Amino acid sequence: MKPGKGGVRTSGRTRAYDWLDSATDDAVQPTPPDGMTYTSLDLTVKFLRRMSADTSTVRAVGTAINSSGRAAVTHAHLVDAAGHLLAHATSSCLFRTTGPESR
Repeated sequence: MKPGKGGVRTSGRTRAYDWLDSATDDAVQPTPPDGMTYTSLDLTVKFLRRMSADTSTVRAVGTAINSSGRAAVTHAHLVDAAGHLLAHATSSCLFRTTGPESR
């Protein structure tokens, strides 16, 4: 991922938020019990270093911290090519049943 590159101009902060949101979602996807899906409850982001169009390639890494029968907590972080921590986030997700009964 390269901040500031592409057809749509957004701030590095907006892109970082989106990347962290995607990484926390990816971390929780394999964890819901059978017959359930999830919805995000929150996303808390802490920005630690400035990002700009000159920032090197950025990597987003997400992991599930805890997953129970009803909820999951995930963590994600962004690092640049030199391994500097740029931002990190935690997210909570609620599991819910799939199908017509969940509507």
